Amino acid sequence: MRHYFILWEEQQKAELNSSNSAHFYAIEKGGKLQYIGLCYGLKLADEVQESLHVFGLKSEDVTIWSGQVIRNIHNVVDQQLTEEILCLMVYNLQPQSNIICKRSYYGRTGLEIYNRGFKLIPQILNADRKVLVTTGLTGS
Repeated sequence: MRHYFILWEEQQKAELNSSNSAHFYAIEKGGKLQYIGLCYGLKLADEVQESLHVFGLKSEDVTIWSGQVIRNIHNVVDQQLTEEILCLMVYNLQPQSNIICKRSYYGRTGLEIYNRGFKLIPQILNADRKVLVTTGLTGS
């Protein structure tokens, strides 16, 4: 198994410009997860602003969270891994505005994500999520 820890922090709008190290960001509105994005090697403020524009959201109506993978000597964090982590989070959480990875997870098996600090994301997400299929049948 591959275990990775993500530390989430709520971001004040004024602090977005100074935050360049976040790998992930989440947009919350009214206590619901709207979008999870990846900010690898880009400015967080620019990525958040673009997402707000695309989804027709106003910055005063949402809460922005940034999440960073906590590195250790056993975990190498590169762009491919961050994309797999993003896919795993979207697949498990089904944010309203995400499109890619909602139907399937395409990353490595055994990936396990431990989240800290953001209550809308469960503490542990893993690649072995069970998918429940509903048949749409009703009782007579």
